[in-house]
Amino acid sequence: MTQNNLANAYSNRIRGEKAENIELAIKSYTAALTIRTPEASQLPTMDETRDRAYRQLIQTLLTCPNGEENQILNANSELVDAELVQTMVAVAAQLSENNQEIDTLRAEATEILLTE
Repeated sequence: MTQNNLANAYSNRIRGEKAENIELAIKSYTAALTIRTPEASQLPTMDETRDRAYRQLIQTLLTCPNGEENQILNANSELVDAELVQTMVAVAAQLSENNQEIDTLRAEATEILLTE
């Protein structure tokens, strides 16, 4: 945002050489585009953060004592949506390759679908 503001300032500047101001504005706009990419900032995107939260919730559901699933889902209601179900199905497919807790995960995904 700072680079973008600097570019705007250069492009509207009335002092100095117009060509030089335009060149500085272009450099600042270019820098603003570079800084805003997730790779440059090394910050996780919202999708990555949410996916990580879904996967943590799924792991919690798979390892919780039997009967506590609804309590866990209610405590994490902000994550209970169609994307959670999609992630559960994807994780179930991965687990099925390893013959792990697939039935539990499928049952939870089905229950979420039935309660919506």
